[in-house]
Amino acid sequence: MKKWQIVLMFLLVSGMMAGCFSQDKDHPSNTTQESGKKEQSPVQEEPASPDNQQKETDTSTPVSSDQNTVVKPPAASEAVKGGQTQEKTSPSGAASQAPTITAEQISSKYKQELTNLRVYYVGELQSLYGGALADVRAKQATKQAIFAKYSSKARAIQEESQAKVNQVLARMKQELVSHQLPTEKVNEYRSTYYSELDSAKNKAMAQVKKALGM
Repeated sequence: MKKWQIVLMFLLVSGMMAGCFSQDKDHPSNTTQESGKKEQSPVQEEPASPDNQQKETDTSTPVSSDQNTVVKPPAASEAVKGGQTQEKTSPSGAASQAPTITAEQISSKYKQELTNLRVYYVGELQSLYGGALADVRAKQATKQAIFAKYSSKARAIQEESQAKVNQVLARMKQELVSHQLPTEKVNEYRSTYYSELDSAKNKAMAQVKKALGM
């Protein structure tokens, strides 16, 4: 062989051996890198807990379904504070109060009842004259007996009327006391009624005497 051929073969063999050594050195590092890559597991994000989801839901701003506008909570003055409701007030701002009952209002109501009683019993007394006159004409008894008969009827009418009046006045007094009002009107009405009925009785008996010619 020629000399240059021997040199060329030597260079080829040397190059092939150098390439083998270089591949052996690079192979462990590549294996290590690949193993390292295989050992590293991908990092997974933890799912959001229900509490976190609830917080996110609570903190979100409510949006109306009709418009894309934010729904604001009511102002503090409009909300009920501490579970207490506000009292209704009148247009003037003052709390509404029940109307005050006066003694005059109560007295007027019972005065009408007393007036009705007086009219009824005065009419009963006036009817005595007609009865006595009829008895005189019929000559069923003496004049003295007829007078005694109608005198007794007059007293009965008067006593019955007074009992009715006292019942009305007792209710009147009870209502006045319940409202802590003065009760002077009770005695005033009693005195007036008794006087009027007594006068009506005397007048009726005078007519009876006239019918009897006494």
